[in-house]
Amino acid sequence: MGVKKSPVGIMLVNVGIPDEPSVEAVSRYFRNFIGDNRIFGKLGSIAYWATHASQYRKMLYDAVDRYTEVCDEDGFEFVKIGARQRRMLIDELRKMGVVNAIVSMAYRFGNPSMKSGLDHLVKNGCKHIVIVPLYPQSSYMLTASVHDEFRRQARRLPRGIEYRFIDNFYDDPGYIDVIANNISSAPDFELRKPKVVFAYRSVPLKDIARGDTYELQTSATSLAIANRLEMPRKQWTISYIPYDHLGLQKVLAPTVSETVERFHMAKIRDVLVVCPGVVTDSVDTIFEVDTRMRDQFESGYAGSADGCSFTYVEAPNDSPEFVSALADIIFGNLYGWEEHYMYAGGMRGAASIAAGGAKRAPRQSTAKSAKSRLSDFPNPENMALPITGAQAGVDDFRQVAEMPEGSSISMRPVSEAGVSGDAAPVNEPSGVSNIPDPQDRPHRPAHIASRGGSLQDDSRNLDLPDFEPEDPNQRPTGNHLIK
Repeated sequence: MGVKKSPVGIMLVNVGIPDEPSVEAVSRYFRNFIGDNRIFGKLGSIAYWATHASQYRKMLYDAVDRYTEVCDEDGFEFVKIGARQRRMLIDELRKMGVVNAIVSMAYRFGNPSMKSGLDHLVKNGCKHIVIVPLYPQSSYMLTASVHDEFRRQARRLPRGIEYRFIDNFYDDPGYIDVIANNISSAPDFELRKPKVVFAYRSVPLKDIARGDTYELQTSATSLAIANRLEMPRKQWTISYIPYDHLGLQKVLAPTVSETVERFHMAKIRDVLVVCPGVVTDSVDTIFEVDTRMRDQFESGYAGSADGCSFTYVEAPNDSPEFVSALADIIFGNLYGWEEHYMYAGGMRGAASIAAGGAKRAPRQSTAKSAKSRLSDFPNPENMALPITGAQAGVDDFRQVAEMPEGSSISMRPVSEAGVSGDAAPVNEPSGVSNIPDPQDRPHRPAHIASRGGSLQDDSRNLDLPDFEPEDPNQRPTGNHLIK
């Protein structure tokens, strides 16, 4: 009998959604979302919203209405799609020979949380973990938030765990093919030649000023899709979906609303919108694009004899083509862990591999992409963590909505342990040394930006490496030793 190897763990991470479309649940979700220092920064504290109670009240109840529209008796389709993505990914990886893997689905601002997702992997004996934020284009706002949360949760993980973090896959050929095929499958696409709008989530302009390459990545994705479809430059444009309708922050533009206004001025009547930065349809796409943007566009031609056409191309969701592309991306980041993921346990598992367990070969990338990869996640300007409702003497953000304009609340100092809910933070030593890859280790696809690390057995301290700038001509090692 062979010695059973520890399985490889894979954690998919998406933005999240409230547990239910109630004021209480949406308020809890908002407490996590707008309280994240990466999202609103200093504007995310309950002290700010207490003095802008009417604005918060409007935002809260508008969100409740939107979530109610997309929720049925079985819950949110967003969550059900995530569960199907997880199950399909397991099957797809098995076809590639990854027979000893545990996959968890987690949400940065919802449930199941990243904490429970990591706990699930650790309880199943995973000592090699890949974290996969489902954001094709990495950003300081969302991808860095996943990175930050992993840093917090990693302090309590058992020793000896290796991890790898996939930063982005904005130019992955498989993913580009999925989006391009979805567009070309739209009714009469070749005949109509509509104006194509590539719509992405917007991010704060202050992040772009600090060096966030998100805007460059959205441009690279759009250009790759357009080239795949042989679309001339005048046939497509880029727009951004705002997350802050209150105008509290300057965000990347033009917004989808501004784009529609330009279409009206130019008398453009045939539009197709796709969101290559979203892999699962959510309120962002369903309400902001397929409802609000559509209504604004069609209202501009109300009563016109010529009419207009607005087509929304759904996100990849749980399509087999997308899950297959995602499996290829993950497979390319499992190099060096073959003895774990290709071993099902004992002689029986070894025999199944020898009998041809790998039923499909992973796709090999031949693309030569000019990378604009995320190189660093700088800390937000306000390094003080936002104070949550419970710490400020307010039980829930919902109480903010009940406060009159200009109300004030008493604040008391809190520790980072109080903010995160974990044990007191450990002292994190500086100093990260690279471990070169063995010469016989297969290279991961060059179009995927990733990094890795290890939680050493001889230390409880943790110093996860920041996203350091790298030489684009040099293949990154993807491994770091945490001293």
